[in-house]
Amino acid sequence: MKKLLFILSTAFLLLLPLGAQNIPELKGYVNDYAGVISSSEEREITSLLSSLEKSTSAQIAVLTVDDLQGYDIESFSIKTADQWKLGQKGQDNGILILLSMAEKKVRIEVGYGLEGSMTDAKSGYIIRNIIIPEFQKGNFGTGLYKGAEAVSSVIGGTMVISDKDIAESQNRSRHTSSGGFLNVIIFLIIFFLSALTRGRRRRGGLFHALFWGSVLSGGSRRGGFGGGGFSGGGFGGGGFSGGGGGFGGGGASGGW
Repeated sequence: MKKLLFILSTAFLLLLPLGAQNIPELKGYVNDYAGVISSSEEREITSLLSSLEKSTSAQIAVLTVDDLQGYDIESFSIKTADQWKLGQKGQDNGILILLSMAEKKVRIEVGYGLEGSMTDAKSGYIIRNIIIPEFQKGNFGTGLYKGAEAVSSVIGGTMVISDKDIAESQNRSRHTSSGGFLNVIIFLIIFFLSALTRGRRRRGGLFHALFWGSVLSGGSRRGGFGGGGFSGGGFGGGGFSGGGGGFGGGGASGGW
């Protein structure tokens, strides 16, 4: 039943008019529409992914965008991967690594043929432990390179992510999340108690603090893809194209 629901939902997404969701044009191994990868980083990622395709036939592409046009990252990713047809026909060994700046989200979308080796749990491990720590420091090109390198190593068999590694990583993530939530609650209690005790002395204090908190937290990048958006279909970039691979929703997502 779960598989059937996924197939039906994917079919629905693919039938949506392209005007409702413009798919970026596939130009190469690196498609940096958000402008967060330096020229040297792009060359390094391209070299890495080109070597992987030559040695294993697996095809990985990196995509960065300013925003997801109102879609969730899973829907945007599966539609892009399906249109790009990464991987070889019959092998379905393609992977898309997607970064959206406005939503602060990243996803590893895995083709059918690689779901056995690059499981959802391993994809999540790479996002949490390798990619996001670099993103949190503002090193987007480095994070994408390290993520692509880890994915390549898992596919090539030179990196082993054990069940124990995954379990420990998930436990750390849960502790961090619960601790962060508790800190927020404590901060809010102290904040409002402080505001109440000051009372008249600072009448505009609460509004002032909330206003600036809103301004400071709203500094994420926004906007479309630039230049009026992309048209769907077609491949550019000197002949680089997908090989006809298929995707079934495998992979993982994360944020920072």
